Amino acid sequence: MKKLVWITAVLPMLITVVSVQLMPDKIAMHYNAAGKADRLGSKYESFILPVIIVLMAAFWEYLAYRLKKKVGRGDDERAKVHADSNAKVIDIIALCTTAMLALMQLAFVIRSVKGLEYSDMNELNITSALMGILFILLGNIMPKTKPNGSVGLRIKWSMYNDITWQKSNLFAGKALMASGAVSFITALLVKGITAVILLLVFLFAALIISSIYAKRIYDEQKKAEP
Repeated sequence: MKKLVWITAVLPMLITVVSVQLMPDKIAMHYNAAGKADRLGSKYESFILPVIIVLMAAFWEYLAYRLKKKVGRGDDERAKVHADSNAKVIDIIALCTTAMLALMQLAFVIRSVKGLEYSDMNELNITSALMGILFILLGNIMPKTKPNGSVGLRIKWSMYNDITWQKSNLFAGKALMASGAVSFITALLVKGITAVILLLVFLFAALIISSIYAKRIYDEQKKAEP
């Protein structure tokens, strides 16, 4: 899995190295709400996202390493199983995020080489659709996490005990998947910045609803205690 993550992370850099030779010296780097370029920059600025992708892959690998490192010889088998499980989840998250960003960079490179406007490719819609797919993938992964301080719905109520964690992250995963599905459909129906705004609204709603649910489970657990 780690090799696949790094292949996905490095590939955008290699594609950009080749493509930058075909780009004009100045390319569009910023666009207004109408999708028209309002700032030109050096073609070498196209390396910014590939560098971010590589750094992000390194961050995820460090996070997985740190989770396993925290488990010492004195810890019980349950802690070790949880650490291994969460490390695998982080690898999946790393692959999903790097793949999504790699596709975004590919769209950027194609646009820069061909000299297209932002709106010509509906890149905001492409981004929203990709983010929707990412939310669906991450939502499917969330219920597989074990209590930890790095991934999952990590709030006071969800981290109270194993039951609150499991139920809260199961619900949050479903909410995130729902927001992703709606965001993907919206990206196909609504144009430009509106699709991105709605995506953020759906994501925020999923987080709020999930937090309210986690509080309810927390209250139930507190009442059940002797």
